[in-house]
Amino acid sequence: MGPGSVIKVTKKDGAVSVQWLGDLRRCGITDQEFGFVRGKYPAIGIGETFGVRASIAAGFIAKLDGTADFEKASGAILQIEDSGGDAVDLRALTIWMARPGAPQRMPETCNNFLAQEDIYLVSEAFRISKAVYDLVDKNGAKVAVTGDAFGRAGASSSGTLSVIDDLFFGVRRVKLLAPVLFAPSPGARAVPEADSLLRLMEP
Repeated sequence: MGPGSVIKVTKKDGAVSVQWLGDLRRCGITDQEFGFVRGKYPAIGIGETFGVRASIAAGFIAKLDGTADFEKASGAILQIEDSGGDAVDLRALTIWMARPGAPQRMPETCNNFLAQEDIYLVSEAFRISKAVYDLVDKNGAKVAVTGDAFGRAGASSSGTLSVIDDLFFGVRRVKLLAPVLFAPSPGARAVPEADSLLRLMEP
């Protein structure tokens, strides 16, 4: 979920849930109109390694038509090679929405789901754009990955893959959309955020 993603955040019986609905760009709004900035914040974690869910590496393996014994995999080791913090400017979006005829540019389906309660815009997120992943088992040993992009199975098979693709973590400044889209104003104002709710979610 990168900047520009639209999500629904709800809390029921003490549990917080998040549903990804899509991207505001699909509603006809451009990066320029909502002030998207790639690399607004500097890279962090370059050269460092982190433990991540096996499903993250599995997703990239599937994109490359690779195969692995995913039942053996208990996680993945990620080494960051390039990263940064991206953002959209909610004030730029507010100014654009206040222009005559701007809301009418959006398809009716967008207006309908954006008008629902508890709809938020992800305005900032940390991006990993290049990294090396090792799929590992519960003992930390690499799980072999095979396929045309990885080579044949055998003693030399490796669970390592180098990926150049954007992967977003650490969303923040998740803003409620309703006051921006349906009561736009060019003036500055406070917009409710869901960050405190998202921090209640289990890692």
